[in-house]
Amino acid sequence: NHGYSIIFTHSPKQLDYLQFKKELLENTDSFKKSTSRKKDFIDIVYFKAKLNDKVFNQVRYTLTNISLLKPVFNILIKNGKKQITPEIIKYFNLQTLCLLMCDDGGVVKCKKNRISKKTGESYTYYEPPTFRINLHSFSEYENQLILKWLKDTYNIEGRLNINKGHRIPHFNSKNTKRIFELILPFINKFESMKEKFKYCYEYWNYNLKVMLNR
Repeated sequence: NHGYSIIFTHSPKQLDYLQFKKELLENTDSFKKSTSRKKDFIDIVYFKAKLNDKVFNQVRYTLTNISLLKPVFNILIKNGKKQITPEIIKYFNLQTLCLLMCDDGGVVKCKKNRISKKTGESYTYYEPPTFRINLHSFSEYENQLILKWLKDTYNIEGRLNINKGHRIPHFNSKNTKRIFELILPFINKFESMKEKFKYCYEYWNYNLKVMLNR
């Protein structure tokens, strides 16, 4: 009853990525047509958040009461909760995948100790990176919709594995590499995302300059 707001919160280490989101929204026609009064709501704010008796430094961007927010709310919020529906999937594109991975993607790095058959000595073997998308707040059906979209659009196959009691999307190394190559031009723009996906760069020996010039 008091209007609509959209809020993005990140670690200060991801300030460059948050700045991108801010600029993305502020370049919409809806924002440009908003009154100067809205300027009060568009600064990135530093604050401290507390979770499980631990205090974290955070950065937050809040956008309030501009015309684009109401229709977004109406298709995204059902019974007071964010929901993924076939109606929303129609809006998904490559940028959606990039944002999903930068926001909720996780890189799984596994190492195993093995014994050399030739020397009998033990050594550490690092498995290829694998991705998961930490969409714990969505139902199994909603996550299946996302997997179907990835399969239909990019021929990327994933599966739902249990993590913290929820079934969320996971991808084997082959499909992880496909996702990484798709999002690479996007994540190359942000130092924070290069750090987040550092293991992928290292494992597959990607040359940033070459990939940026593709």
